[in-house]
Amino acid sequence: MTSIVVRRSPLVENTLKERTNIRAGKTLTGDYIVLYIPDEDVQAAIFALNNTKLDAYSLVVGLMGKEALDASGITPIQQQPFLDLKGSGVLLGFIDSGIDYTNAAFKYENNTTKIQYIWDQTINSGGESLSGTNSDTASSSGTSPTGANSGTESSSGTSPTGTNFDTASSSAADSNAASSGTPSAPSGYGFGTEFSAARINEALSSPNPYNIVPHRDTVGHGTFLASVAAGREGGEYLSAAPDAELIVVKLRKAGKFYLDTYSIPKEEENAFESIDVMLGIEYIMEKAAQLKRPVSICISVGTNLGGHDGFNIFEEYLARVSHNAGVTVCCAAGNESNTAHHASGKIAKAGDDVKIEITAGSTSSDIYITIWNYAADRISVSVTSPTGEMIGRVPAKNGTVVTENLIFEKSTVIIYYFFPVEGSGNQLTVIRILAATPGIWAVTAHGDIIVDGRYHTWLPITGFVNSGVEFLSPDPNCTLVVPASAIGVIACAGFNSLDKSLYAASSWGPTRLPLLVPDFAAPAVNVKGAFPANHGEMAGTSVAAAISAGACALLLQWGVVNKNEPFIDTYLARAYLIRGCERDSGTAYPNTQWGYGRLNLLSTFNQLRRV
Repeated sequence: MTSIVVRRSPLVENTLKERTNIRAGKTLTGDYIVLYIPDEDVQAAIFALNNTKLDAYSLVVGLMGKEALDASGITPIQQQPFLDLKGSGVLLGFIDSGIDYTNAAFKYENNTTKIQYIWDQTINSGGESLSGTNSDTASSSGTSPTGANSGTESSSGTSPTGTNFDTASSSAADSNAASSGTPSAPSGYGFGTEFSAARINEALSSPNPYNIVPHRDTVGHGTFLASVAAGREGGEYLSAAPDAELIVVKLRKAGKFYLDTYSIPKEEENAFESIDVMLGIEYIMEKAAQLKRPVSICISVGTNLGGHDGFNIFEEYLARVSHNAGVTVCCAAGNESNTAHHASGKIAKAGDDVKIEITAGSTSSDIYITIWNYAADRISVSVTSPTGEMIGRVPAKNGTVVTENLIFEKSTVIIYYFFPVEGSGNQLTVIRILAATPGIWAVTAHGDIIVDGRYHTWLPITGFVNSGVEFLSPDPNCTLVVPASAIGVIACAGFNSLDKSLYAASSWGPTRLPLLVPDFAAPAVNVKGAFPANHGEMAGTSVAAAISAGACALLLQWGVVNKNEPFIDTYLARAYLIRGCERDSGTAYPNTQWGYGRLNLLSTFNQLRRV
């Protein structure tokens, strides 16, 4: 089965009644519905739903990272006796590669866990792996498309499910009180396995913990980020919010349908679907509401797919979530500024052409290229191979799909046109080159109708395209990944805390909207933390997002738990953190590399004293 996501409407409800091969899954905040469809029926189902393929399809996202707290002004806040902020009463949510729940960083002194819940999407309730299959079916206990939305947007300082956060300081062992029971999929989600704190504690007291909770983080990325944000205090490193507790979602690998659609190498294990990320966010918010606690969510995945303008359903969803009181969302800006995976330009007038050149590296591989232009323009493309074989100009018509097999090479070129794309009204042109001949490929963009003339083109993020596939004339601007491009989230760039220089790979803004991002930079180079087997260091903007999420947890403790700002949400947290940023004289702020400066939580609280 393949998952898609659509906006709820009478047409969707009627289609679900008429087509038994479409199964309704979870209804998300903002009235988005996840649907499950057999692979062979996806195109017909999307047509029946009167939805553009681009809008309904999941994007495929990857991980954004392979003496930080002092530099962020977090350590002084932890040590300030009158504030006494270490994340007590607050939850931190991670949607990533999982967590090593046996690690000392996530255990209290009495050997009990600080993890309230783990939802492992890769294990079904029978203990079998689901990774890479997406073979789930929607749960019969899930929300009906015509029923009430369990994630309806909140107002007046309530959680997504309507729970008031005034009792956020309730017992830190809420889920420990429940019986561990038999692990099963979370109610309403229909796949994966949920492990409660009670079940995890049962595992920790056993000589064979993985027989009881078979969840593992085989990558280490999620474990590291959780340790940086909320690990218990130890000699090797300090975390931002050591007293906060955790809710962890382990993402399953993207299904074959999407891996094929986006030409992602089959051997890439860390490729996930944006719909599963959305489900993970919804799960975390529901659990936080049940526990009556505020939550800081860290999104450490990203993609170059999508319009980078806030109009994709993934971005729209996060913008709505960011309005929820007691919830903050921090996103990694990405590590794409120096990868040569983005280019841009301008077609001066109708009838003019521009050439976009891509080097295919030294070995044959598939290449997926997207070109976005604005609503007033229309462009068409032609393609020339490294040997000079040419696919002539393909007229631009919405829904066009043209496939050409080259004569003297083993490559196949497929060209797609989509316009107007729902939300933005823009045009998207996709060029897939299968078994691309090594050398330089040229895509010529022809100006059919030109009013604005600007265009942006992206290759997939590092890991989703072979090394050596690059634009010959790259542009580091607009390399911020989706979903950090969503309106309202906190977009976190990275810097080196030792010399206060920008992390070399940290993605630059603005978005294509354009929206000035990132919001600020946090430490992202040689940050210390815990891996499943040992301690170590990591670099990348995912680390910056984890530190920022930890800082937000301290803000939530101050605001919600301590009742100084009970209705704090992502927008308000973002404003407080921006106000406290450390800035260098002689540099103009905000800018597309640093945003408003370097994260400094101590300065934020100093500013709050003056409000």
